[in-house]
Amino acid sequence: LAVLAIWKPSFVDAVQVASREQREQCPYWNAIGALDDHLELMCENGEVQYDAPDHFHPLRAESLVLACCPTPYAACRKSERIAGCDDILEPHMPVDLKNTSAHEAYLAVQKARGALRAADKSCHVLADELPHVRCGGVDEGASLNRPDLFCEMMLWQTEE
Repeated sequence: LAVLAIWKPSFVDAVQVASREQREQCPYWNAIGALDDHLELMCENGEVQYDAPDHFHPLRAESLVLACCPTPYAACRKSERIAGCDDILEPHMPVDLKNTSAHEAYLAVQKARGALRAADKSCHVLADELPHVRCGGVDEGASLNRPDLFCEMMLWQTEE
């Protein structure tokens, strides 16, 4: 069990998260980490950014379509992708990006993340899907309003 201190006491003093070894037992840890990362990337100044649907575009650098590759944000062959990951994510990936709102895209990432977490018992050490996260801001002292997801995302960014 890891305890991370957050710099702004009004946000949270400390939050407990599973150890790296426990998190890495989840076969979808890297995919969930990439989704967590995009939750942060889609936020700016406490708001979901208008271009959030673009994060699903397959030609975008660090596209969400790369989430199921074994190495974060690195392209891979279909045969190298994490087994079962694409099938779990597919129902949550918007097909019509032009008609997907920023908030719909943001919710899709959260539902996709929740589906991966629910798909394997070893992933249950990761933060729950609900309540859905919102973009944080100055008042929270972090880009996300949920300390557990914020810490999980920060750990993934630093460890991977």
